[in-house]
Formats: sequence, C-alpha cells, structure tokens
Amino acid sequence: MKARTRITIALAISLVVAGALALVVHSTAFRSTEYPTWDAYRDELLTEMDVSRQGVIAALDEDPALLFDAPAADPEFGNGTSIDDASSAVQQRAMDRAAARSLRWAPATFATVTVVAMAYWIGNFVILQGLTGRTIGKLLARICTVDAAGRPCGIGRATVRWLFLVVDAFPYFVPMLVGFIVTVSSRNRQRVGDLVAKTWVVSVEALGQPMSIV
Repeated sequence: MKARTRITIALAISLVVAGALALVVHSTAFRSTEYPTWDAYRDELLTEMDVSRQGVIAALDEDPALLFDAPAADPEFGNGTSIDDASSAVQQRAMDRAAARSLRWAPATFATVTVVAMAYWIGNFVILQGLTGRTIGKLLARICTVDAAGRPCGIGRATVRWLFLVVDAFPYFVPMLVGFIVTVSSRNRQRVGDLVAKTWVVSVEALGQPMSIV
C-alpha cells in the first residue's frame, strides 16, 4: 500500500473517530434522564403536592378525585396541587436542569467540534495535500496541487493556499464566488490562494512535469 493511500485511510479513520467523539459529548450534554428510579420521581411528585405516601393511599381509598383535581375536591388535601399540575411542575424542573447541564457542557462540545474541524482541515488541506499534492476530494477526482516544478506543493505552500480560502470564499453568502471568478479569468485557472502560493491544480498525469510545459 502506497504512503499516500495509508495517509488518506488514516485521516479518514481519524475523522470518523473524532466525529464519534463529538457525537458522544453532544449526546451526553443533552441527555434527559433525571430520575434514575421510579421512587425518585415519585418522591419529588409527593413533595410537590406536599403529601405523604400514606396520605395518597388514604385519598385513593376515600376519593380518587382528590389526586386529579385536588383544589376543587378538597382544598385541605396537601397544598391543593393536583397530580397533573405537580407532574407538570416536576417535568419542567427536570427540563430546566437538563438545559442548565447542557449549558455547562456547551464549552466542551464547542471545543470538541472545533478540534475535530481543525484536525480535519489541517490534516486534509495542509499535511495530506502538502505531502502528496492531493486532498481526499482531489484523490477521488484524480487531480493534484503542485508547485512550478510539478512536484507536490509542500506543506508551506499548502498552508498559504489554505489560509487564502478566506479570500477565495468571499462573499460568504455565495461561497467561493471570488475564487470562481479569479479561476475562470486567470490564464492558468488559478484561484487567489494558488496565485499567492504559486501552486497549480493539474491532473495526476501531469504530476512531475514543470508547469512551463504543461
């Protein structure tokens, strides 16, 4: 297996693993299991109604309507809160706690996504492209980025080319509009990043040939 193929496979696997890690962090942040047991939920429900288990049992024996319509049936039952209202209040508190926890996790989630994105961009557009002349997309399209001598562009030129995507991608509501205009109007079909870094995108058959004869 060739080195560039191994690099591509390793990069793809790393991207999948990093994406899975980001998904785990995200799902952990937004999980909603607040009551590990039914007893915990029941106890909070009874606390909301200000009644004991024995009081509930007695109410069921005497008049079940006390639980479902407490204020109307008997204002003296507990604090007058019906089981429907108490359940809504308990669930709202659970959602509030879940939202607060998600906010605590938000920086970690953002940091994970940022690290994953940067690892992909640098690995694909700088390291892989610099060493082999190809990104994953270029490998599939059978094109490569080269310097004036027709060799893989190198990490330095790849870095400059990548950084100038900020210019090529402008205006951002129409992505790559500047890059497209410059590419179609330049003699060697180079975008701004290529012009600054002195790189060319050519077919794999032209790899190794100086740009003066391509």
